[in-house]
Amino acid sequence: DDGVLESTTVPGSRLAPKAKRTYKALELFTDVTYDKFFLQASYTWAQSKGNTEGGVKSDIGQRDTSVTQDFDYYELTVDTYGFLPNDRRHSLKVFGNYEFSDEWSMGGNLLVQSGRPLNCLGTLTLPSGALHPYGAAFMRCDNKPVPRGTAGRLPWTTTFDVNVAYRPAFAKGLQFKVDVFNLLNSQKVTSVSEIAEDGATGADLETYLMPASFQAPRSVRFMVQYDF
Repeated sequence: DDGVLESTTVPGSRLAPKAKRTYKALELFTDVTYDKFFLQASYTWAQSKGNTEGGVKSDIGQRDTSVTQDFDYYELTVDTYGFLPNDRRHSLKVFGNYEFSDEWSMGGNLLVQSGRPLNCLGTLTLPSGALHPYGAAFMRCDNKPVPRGTAGRLPWTTTFDVNVAYRPAFAKGLQFKVDVFNLLNSQKVTSVSEIAEDGATGADLETYLMPASFQAPRSVRFMVQYDF
């Protein structure tokens, strides 16, 4: 009004907390090799914690890298520190291969993982009584806080793959191979809808925790390979 420039500093803490993400892991590994047998196995205990996943936002399926809604509003950062979507506490991996002869071999892969954490995403009622324009994107349900990763976990998953290979002696470099993926045909849920309330009305959704994806079903692959 008087033509004099005045400078005002707004502390960053008023806009949003600092982005934080930590990953801790302990791995036990073994490697066994004999004349015709090879085995490699590892167990990993891990913990992924923070207030942002990073470039994407798996909670709501937002994949437009590095432009997620995480820090668009201060309210979106409330109760967001916790176990992140990629937090799998236990992982067991086993790979082995056995050569019956110079021509025939058989191998297998085993992956066992604990389920990732779940959220309850709902709406936020503003002091005016209206709903926040970002809809059901807040760590709260029934107008109560539900901190990140505290709404349960997905089930453990087990995937077992096997393969048989034939390398004929009469054609060096030629290989015929059959892979069977997910031999046990395990169909555990790998993701669910974590949005519990309608973004426009705040009403409860019947689709909350409804499965969104499953393990890929059993499949077979036939392959012919020639190395030269």
